[in-house]
Amino acid sequence: ENIISITKTGKLLLEEKIDLSECIFKCLVKLQYPNPSSKDFTKEMEYDIKPFLTILNFLIKVEKLFKKFNLNYNGVTKQEFEIFIMSLCNYSQIDKHANDLIEFRKEILKIKNKKEKNIFTENYKEEYLKDFSNRSNSKDYVDNILRNFRLTGYIRIRGNGNYIDLENNREDQIK
Repeated sequence: ENIISITKTGKLLLEEKIDLSECIFKCLVKLQYPNPSSKDFTKEMEYDIKPFLTILNFLIKVEKLFKKFNLNYNGVTKQEFEIFIMSLCNYSQIDKHANDLIEFRKEILKIKNKKEKNIFTENYKEEYLKDFSNRSNSKDYVDNILRNFRLTGYIRIRGNGNYIDLENNREDQIK
């Protein structure tokens, strides 16, 4: 009874009609929480999100806010990703989290001492994520999520691996 079922996307990949990045993209576009067949993420947990699409929308929103406030945009840091993106449980939170990131960045820019920045960030993270049930694992998930999302070719890492941004040559597809 060891039957293996191959999806349409899987068949296209096997037939070399699409490449791995398109295959991963097609899978991630469908990923959603709550997953109807999963007990891990339920409606009661207030999850209503398609993580990949939400992150694309979030990064678009953040870039616009940086321009609006005349801030130098160089992407979202891994720490900001952990705090503001990993804690997104519902697509309706995009605007709030994007605005919170901007306010956080403004405060960080005021602090010149590296040690003080680290202390501020840790205190901020603790307070911001206090009600987020997965806060203890959020840092662990960042690299894994980024690795998978980058495979799509829609997200890039730059600045010595410290900044997450949208891939410029995919602007039309992202929109």
